[in-house]
Amino acid sequence: MRRASAFCTLWMTITAASCVPGQAAVIYVKAGQRPTMNGRTWETAFPAVGPALSAAQPGDDLWVAAGVYGESIALKE
Repeated sequence: MRRASAFCTLWMTITAASCVPGQAAVIYVKAGQRPTMNGRTWETAFPAVGPALSAAQPGDDLWVAAGVYGESIALKE
């Protein structure tokens, strides 16, 4: 019985791990930042929404700090 239980636990772990999609990222945007930032933290946030959208992958979150963003963005489906 122990062998069957251990096998089932291992099988469920492997199956669950293979079904988990890639981990979503949080991309940060903060007005006034240098344009060379990567968006991984508030300290290295993108200075505009457009570059953050370009860097985003499906499932990512964009966190935008309060501020004035003088840009025009067109979203497509």
